[in-house]
Amino acid sequence: MHYVNKSVKVSIIVPVYNSEKYISTCIDSLINQSLENIEIILVDDGSMDNSGKICDMYSETDARIISIHQENRGVSAARNKGIEQCRGEFVTFVDSDDCIAETYCEYLYKLCKENGTDIALTPQPVRVCGANYRITNDIVKDNAEVWTGIEAARNMLFYKIVISSWNKMYSANMLKRKKLCFDTELAYGEGFAFVINAFIHSNGIACGNKNIYFYRVDNENSVMTNYDTKLVHGSFEALHKIRKLIQTSSLQEAWNYAYWHTSCDCLNTMIGCGMKVEENEMYLRLVRNCRNYANTAMSAPVSAKEKMKALMYFVSPNFAARTINVLRKRKFAKAK
Repeated sequence: MHYVNKSVKVSIIVPVYNSEKYISTCIDSLINQSLENIEIILVDDGSMDNSGKICDMYSETDARIISIHQENRGVSAARNKGIEQCRGEFVTFVDSDDCIAETYCEYLYKLCKENGTDIALTPQPVRVCGANYRITNDIVKDNAEVWTGIEAARNMLFYKIVISSWNKMYSANMLKRKKLCFDTELAYGEGFAFVINAFIHSNGIACGNKNIYFYRVDNENSVMTNYDTKLVHGSFEALHKIRKLIQTSSLQEAWNYAYWHTSCDCLNTMIGCGMKVEENEMYLRLVRNCRNYANTAMSAPVSAKEKMKALMYFVSPNFAARTINVLRKRKFAKAK
C-alpha cells in the first residue's frame, strides 16, 4: 500500500473514456514512478465499458490514486476537473492508452527545478504499436535547453514539439494563477491551444531529450485514426483561437506553417478513410489550403524532407496524401 505525503510534487492527470483495453497498462506505468510524493488523478468521463471499475480497483489498493467519475463531457472537461482537484506542485497529463517510463516524473520535475522554469518537456514521444515494445530511457545525449515562451510556441507551431498537452509538465501555480484551462468548446486541437497559451504565459520552458513518453498509434478508437467532420472543424477552430494569442511576426510565420500542416493532416485522414466523395466540399477546401500554403513550408526552418513534402502537396495534394497513406500503412504493418 502506497501513501501520499502531504507535500505532493507531481499530480498525474489521466482523462479516461472507454479505455478498458489499455488503462491497466497505463496505470501500471504511473504507479511505478521513481519520483516519490506523486498523486494520480483518474477522471472517468462517463465510460460505457469497464474503465471506471478498473480505476476504482486501483484506487482501492493505492492511496496515491484518486478515481473521479463524471458524466461524459469530453476530454477537456476531464482534464480541467483534474486541474481543479490536484494538489501537486507540478501537473502532467497522460492519455489512458499511453504509458510512461519509470523516470518520467522525476526527469521532468528535475528539469523544471534545476532550470527554474514553469514548464518542462521532451519534444517527441516514442510511438508504439501492439504489445511488442520495450519501455526504456534510451538516449544518445541529453543537453537540456531553456526556451522563452515565444521560442517554445514557435517550435510547436513548426511541429518540432508534439502538439499535445502530454509529454510535458506544468507549474500548477502558473496554471491556477493565470487561470489556464482546456477549452471545452473545442472538439479537437484543445491540447494544441492549451499548450501554446501555457508557453506564452510561462517564465520559460526546459527541454530535454530522454525517451520517456510512449504514445500508442494502433488504438482503433483514437480520434487520430478516424475521420470526423467535427474534428476537422475543431482543428481549424483551435488554430484560429491560437492566432488570437499571436503578437509577433515570427509567431505568425509559424502559425501559417501550422495551418498548412493541419490541412495536410486532415486531407491525409480524409483520403485514408475514403471520405473524399462524401465530404467533397471539405475535400476541396483542404486541397486549396495544402496547395496555397505550401510556400510557407518551403520557406520554413524545417527539414528537407518536409520541404519535399510541401512540394508534393503544391503539385498534387491528392497524390501526396495517397502516397503518405500508403507509406504509413506499410510502416504500421511492419510495426505489428
